[in-house]
Order: sequence, then structure tokens, then C-alpha cells
Amino acid sequence: MATRVKKKAPDILEEAKKTDWMKLIEQVRKNPVLYGAGAAFVLLCVIAGSLYHSNVRATHDSAMAQFARAMENEDSSVRAAELENAAKGKGAVASLALYMQGEAAFEAKQYIKAREAYERLRKEYPDSANVPDAVEGLGNLAENDDQYDKALGSYQEIVEKWSNTFAARRQQLNIGRCQEHLGKLKEAVGAYQAQVERFPGSEVEKQSKEALDRLRKSNPDLFPKEEEKPAEAAPQAQSAEQAPAEKSPETPAQPAPTQQ
Repeated sequence: MATRVKKKAPDILEEAKKTDWMKLIEQVRKNPVLYGAGAAFVLLCVIAGSLYHSNVRATHDSAMAQFARAMENEDSSVRAAELENAAKGKGAVASLALYMQGEAAFEAKQYIKAREAYERLRKEYPDSANVPDAVEGLGNLAENDDQYDKALGSYQEIVEKWSNTFAARRQQLNIGRCQEHLGKLKEAVGAYQAQVERFPGSEVEKQSKEALDRLRKSNPDLFPKEEEKPAEAAPQAQSAEQAPAEKSPETPAQPAPTQQ
């Protein structure tokens, strides 16, 4: 039996490459039309992909330019109209334009358009980072219509679903305000206090403290005073009865007088 010579790994790989290449050449010789069409198809795909990416890039740049121009308008109503056009496309720019359209419409007191923009953003771009802010906008709109239960639900949803977002950090003020309107003053105080602790140094902390001061004046019973600790009794001086009697120095006995 012949001894088999062991090959080094590079030799084995090189031989495999040669073998595969020879097989491919043989297949092309047998089916020239098939492989010619396949090569043409691959080339067509490459060209189509390049054109697609170029078109996407051009569309993205155009949307960005349109968005930037819209944001330059100081008139909120004009800005909302131009952002509405920028939001007609798809993608990240469109989703951002849609949110900013809602904000501009809200500022212009076009509440119906603002609600439509917020709801469309939530429906079409559920993973957008602006969705929590849009839900807050929906809560603000409900609150403006005195629908405090509905507004409260929106604010609580933000805290529950997007607890780690910046929007969630400021919702306790909104929650407290709605609960106050609903007559739930104890819950409102708790929400305001939670807001003070959650976002120190912010505007919402300032507003929460102002709300707490106002409620403290109108409803002092909501703020129970801390029980005063009884003052420690000062050590009393021992009474004469309790104090041990001091021993007086003994006087020497006087001799009895002698009778004369």
C-alpha cells in the first residue's frame, strides 16, 4: 500500500481553487448562452442598485433641503404648511418633518392639523424617537379641550412605555396638573413631589414647586407636619431627700461640768 503524502493546508486550498475554477470553465463551455445571460443579469442588478442608491441619496438630500428651508420660517403657520410638504415622503427626514409639523401647527393653534400630524407619526413611524413627544402633544391637545382623563392617560402612557426617554422625565408635572383638575389633590401632590425629585434644576421642577406652594396654602391638610420629637428632659438636680447626707466633722465631746 502506497504511503499517502500529507499536504500543507495552503496546497490543499490552492488545489481546491483550481478544481473549482476548472469546473466552472467546463460548465461555461457546455452552456455559453445560460452563463452569458446570467452575467448580463448580474451586471444589470449592479447597475440598477447603483441607480437606486443614487436616487435615494438625491431624494434624501432634497427632503433635507426642503426641511431646512421650512424650519427657517418664523411664522408657525407657514412653517407648518411647508413641513407638511416635507413630511409627504418616507424615511427619517419625513418622520422628523411630521413631528415638527405637529409642533408648528400646535404653536399656530391649528389643533386639528397638529393632532393629525401626531397621530400619523405614531401610526407610520412607531419606532421614531419623537413618538413619546408626539403622544405628549396629543395629551396637551386633550387637556386644552378639558379632557383631563384622556390627557392623563397619554402622560401615564409615556411614563410606562418610554420610561428611559427625556420626555418621560417631565411627565409628572403634566400628571399632577391633570389630577389636580380632576380633584385628586393628594395624588397631584405626590406627582409634583415626584417631579421635583426626578428632574432637579429644570423648569418643570420650578413649576412643580410653585404648584406645591399653592396647594400648601389652599390645602394645608395635604401636607401633614412632621411630628415634633419631645424635648429631652434636662437632668434634674437630686432632691435633698435623695442626695446622700454629708458627714459633718465630729466635734470632740466636752467634759461634763464638775459640781463644786
